[in-house]
Amino acid sequence: GNALRPVPGTVLMCHGTAVVGISANNAIACGPFHALEDYRRAAALPTVEQSCWELKQIGAGIPQIYPATMGQFVPQMVNLEVLGGVSFSKGCYPGQEIVARTQYLGRTKRRMFRAAAEPNTGGLGPGDPVFDQDGARLGMVVRAAPVEPQEMLVVLRLEAQNAESLSAGEN
Repeated sequence: GNALRPVPGTVLMCHGTAVVGISANNAIACGPFHALEDYRRAAALPTVEQSCWELKQIGAGIPQIYPATMGQFVPQMVNLEVLGGVSFSKGCYPGQEIVARTQYLGRTKRRMFRAAAEPNTGGLGPGDPVFDQDGARLGMVVRAAPVEPQEMLVVLRLEAQNAESLSAGEN
């Protein structure tokens, strides 16, 4: 049960699985499939459909980077510093100067927001562009759940955050 679920910011080794606590209700488990299944049973975790997982991740504001969106965002655009996914006090990684400059000079011009598509829009996915009513490109789809009506995370220019109607996909 709960003894097998790590607190945020800690790693728990259990049944050949490394489990990293992300938040009170989120963790990432890494290991061979059979070990993950053993851990899932021992921790009394339910199995869920892929679409349910995507909806929960979108609801929690957790981005996923796919090949179509690779290299498109600095961490602040997908709210990683808000989620505790970036350390500004340690480490050295590619792009660190740009990430730190964005953080300390406050120049993030785009942010990730949760959005919902009109029913039967269908088929939107990571990397699809987002436009305003006049056809101006305002951002990009980060993550989309394969359900109707479709829910998604989109990165938008800040001036577009209160727009009532946007379109996505090919314009």
